[in-house]
Amino acid sequence: MKNFSLIVILTMFTLSCSGPEKLESDKSLENSIQQNVSSGQETLDFNELTQFKWDSLIILTPYSNPESLADKFDVNFSSIEHAGIQSRDDINLIIFFDEGEPIRMVEYPRYPGDFANNEIRFVRRNEAIYNIVVTDQLSTGGDKWINVIKK
Repeated sequence: MKNFSLIVILTMFTLSCSGPEKLESDKSLENSIQQNVSSGQETLDFNELTQFKWDSLIILTPYSNPESLADKFDVNFSSIEHAGIQSRDDINLIIFFDEGEPIRMVEYPRYPGDFANNEIRFVRRNEAIYNIVVTDQLSTGGDKWINVIKK
């Protein structure tokens, strides 16, 4: 009986210390965004691409500091810290929230469709529409650079 009690106590301790679950990048949603951005359409509407419950999103641009943004926006970013956005310039981190909690994220590559020229702020679901702007600037692959800008 002592062994059983010890196992229960250790299990409860482990669960209480494990912290929030780390979110993994949603590859399916990443592919949907890439297809939309590359399709020749003029806008990207996250409402049309998502099939899950969410009420807002935030896009962290390259080199964003989740720690300072967590203080600024009064949210907990511990579930996405492993993405390392504060030291990366190859992605934008799209984080979906429901009732103030991060529920899904996409480590979105900057090509096709760079979100880096947007202000870091919460965007309500009904306002999550972005313009797709093809520029004259070229990517490393020689394709025209595409910016995705909040409408």
